[in-house]
Amino acid sequence: MDKTHSVSIRKPGYLLYERSITPSGPWVKDGNMQIMNVAAKLTRAKGHSAESSATPEAQPGPATEQPEKL
Repeated sequence: MDKTHSVSIRKPGYLLYERSITPSGPWVKDGNMQIMNVAAKLTRAKGHSAESSATPEAQPGPATEQPEKL
């Protein structure tokens, strides 16, 4: 890596987390690759409860009944 890059983590109900990664960062050489571990502590956004931050896919939809075939 020869220039600075940015890492962004987005999660519904939490504030955006951004971090710059530079060539002089704490990289670890692993074979032919260089690896950097990133730990992020996400902060809950004001006005969002744990229930309202669930994604629509994770929430159960209304039950629909299928008519019986004769």
